Amino acid sequence: MKIGERSLPMVSVRMNGLDLTDYKIILVLDEDPSLSNAKIAEKVGVSPETVRLRLRALKEKGVLRPDRSVSVPLTGERVQNEAESTYLPSRLGLTRHHVIFTGIKNRRDLDRLKKLCDAHPHTHYRVVAFGNGAALYTQFDIPPTASSTIKKLYEALRERGICTDYSLVESRYISGGGANLQRWNIEENRWELSYGTKSGVGTGKSRLENMWQEFLGHCPPDDPPETVPVTEPKFDRLDLVLIRELTINANPSFKTLGEAYGKDPTTISRRIDRIREQFASVDILYYDRSVFDLTYPQLIVGEFNADDQLNPRTFYWFLKSSEIPFESKGTSDGRRFIVFTMTPPSFASELSEFFWEHAENIQVFQLQLDASFTYYFYHENWDPNTGWRDDEDYVLHEPLTVLNE
Repeated sequence: MKIGERSLPMVSVRMNGLDLTDYKIILVLDEDPSLSNAKIAEKVGVSPETVRLRLRALKEKGVLRPDRSVSVPLTGERVQNEAESTYLPSRLGLTRHHVIFTGIKNRRDLDRLKKLCDAHPHTHYRVVAFGNGAALYTQFDIPPTASSTIKKLYEALRERGICTDYSLVESRYISGGGANLQRWNIEENRWELSYGTKSGVGTGKSRLENMWQEFLGHCPPDDPPETVPVTEPKFDRLDLVLIRELTINANPSFKTLGEAYGKDPTTISRRIDRIREQFASVDILYYDRSVFDLTYPQLIVGEFNADDQLNPRTFYWFLKSSEIPFESKGTSDGRRFIVFTMTPPSFASELSEFFWEHAENIQVFQLQLDASFTYYFYHENWDPNTGWRDDEDYVLHEPLTVLNE
């Protein structure tokens, strides 16, 4: 089990006093958090020493996540900085379940559900959500052979009354990404959106509806690529342990890891290069999103309407197009969809209205990100002899025992 293994989110606190150089450094890092100070300096047009001092100041202010020592089960003390790597479950032969447990009646049941997520070996992420009551949005990365077993877990939680219902969307199509900070106007301290508003004279369309109508004129005709788990992924135990290390710190010390795993730093460096190429090619920068007015996190869940132009294909390409400059990540199974967004408050209602007009059975949740956790990759789910663990005791019965404690 992995009780207590949690990666804390970046808590937003509005910060002032940033100048043009600070913003440029953040924008460069957001594109590639692995860049050295020298590379950042080259792109920004300042000296490496200036970058070093600016980064230290940005961390001290809380604009970037400060470096800190974390005690990680199975690995020990590690240094965590402003960047973490994300892995692609399908490249490892896993599939991601997006589950929203709804109708949680009281704090005790919510805490019990959190406790189960903390204990379950396949949990990737959880966050408290509110929309017609309390809910918990969770992500589980599981081997396909365990799909029917973990669904028994969801049913067991409902039968025990911890939640009254749940929604499940499997990751068949995945699209979207982080905020496009290049569309933030540094000089004017605002987002560059030149669309009309619903209250204006004329069409009465919202900014998002205008984006959607313009997008439909050049939407690719291709079907979206399906996310299919690799049937025989090629990795060994050290690869998986290093994936875990990258989800703690995207820029680890090769010397430290070499000493920890009995390898020379060059071997570790080469391994990590291969891991990035095959399994974990994206790094995430943890920054204070309120600096860019990205303060409204929400989750929108719904079903496609057969009579509307919003369908699995257009949904995928719309989010992929970055027409919406804010953080917008979506997944669908061909019938249902989930969208996670982080936008300015003024834009959040437009998203809710857009999906309400174009889809069915819409639910909108506001997320409590200061109560969210991203779990470090858990390599113990894989057995060198039998592969990914999928037995009922491991996936179903053992996690449920924490509810009796």
